Amino acid sequence: MLLITCLILAGAIAIIFMVEGPAPKKDTPAPEPTASATSTPLPTATPEPTATPSPEPTAEPTAAPTAAPETTPAPEATEAPAPTPQTASGSFRSDTGNWLNVVVKWSLIPDGEKTKLRLEAYAESYSLETYKRVDDVAFTVNGTTKYDSSGPLNVDSPHELVENKLGSAVFDVESGTNVTVNVSWHFNGNYGKKDIEYVKAEQTISIP
Repeated sequence: MLLITCLILAGAIAIIFMVEGPAPKKDTPAPEPTASATSTPLPTATPEPTATPSPEPTAEPTAAPTAAPETTPAPEATEAPAPTPQTASGSFRSDTGNWLNVVVKWSLIPDGEKTKLRLEAYAESYSLETYKRVDDVAFTVNGTTKYDSSGPLNVDSPHELVENKLGSAVFDVESGTNVTVNVSWHFNGNYGKKDIEYVKAEQTISIP
């Protein structure tokens, strides 16, 4: 029995050697195990963060400059045109309460840029007789006096009042003003049984 057991063991060992092959030599290093499955990739270096340049601040859009409106140069100051002399006329009279009065007829005469005032004096009466006189008719405009001479007058009109010219004068006046006009006739006589020294007529005239 012992012999049979030894033979079985020897046979089993021989079978083992046959299956596994000869034992490796002690000097031969054992082969490194082959990595199975996919090898883990080597870690790559994490890229250092690079500074991203901050975007330059964008200037806020400004309104496109608009051309300044062209200014129209102010027109050069020009002298106001002189008023155009106007023509006008009229009349006024004295009021003696008798049948002898002075009638004054006036008119404006254009003279370039100026205006002249012409005054004519008339004796209003019935029959009347006078002799030649010197500077007996005084024309006064705003304090300035001019004289003229009347006569002689020889009027035959017992039933109707008539006018006979005594004299005239011309004055320079300004447009847009009022002038005081006074006409005085130095009669120095008797008329209608009444002594009369002066016959006067006065009025303010507006010069347009």
